[in-house]
Amino acid sequence: KSNILFLWLLCYHFCKVLDLAAGTCEVVTLDRDSSQPRRTIARQTARCACRKGQIAGTTRARPACVDVGIVWTRQWCEMSPCLDDEGCGLLVNQSGWTCTQPGGRVKTTTVRTQPDRTEPEPVTDILLVNTFPDLPPQRCGGGSG
Repeated sequence: KSNILFLWLLCYHFCKVLDLAAGTCEVVTLDRDSSQPRRTIARQTARCACRKGQIAGTTRARPACVDVGIVWTRQWCEMSPCLDDEGCGLLVNQSGWTCTQPGGRVKTTTVRTQPDRTEPEPVTDILLVNTFPDLPPQRCGGGSG
């Protein structure tokens, strides 16, 4: 019975992979939390069927297959995660990036790969945690400006 279960699980995994075209991604879960004032936190998990040398990432604010080297080196802005009119900035600890809109609004994205994954695989779940403040960031510091 355990062999049958194993074969079923193996088939299920690969059948799920096959329903995505190579090089494409789909959003599996999307949760939004607007309980904090002036913020919306969105948690998104995407499933991608990436080609060899690629892994799930973000391009132009959408899930996409990107070069695996970008994820390994955590140089997130190299995958062009922001919209065309936004500027990309790498977070200091390289845990994600910011996209700054022309009006000053900042979207911060932090990346957490699934904890049971140690190496990239052709189909990879990646959790993107986005924070979208409703107001532009305020400058800190003394004096009037």
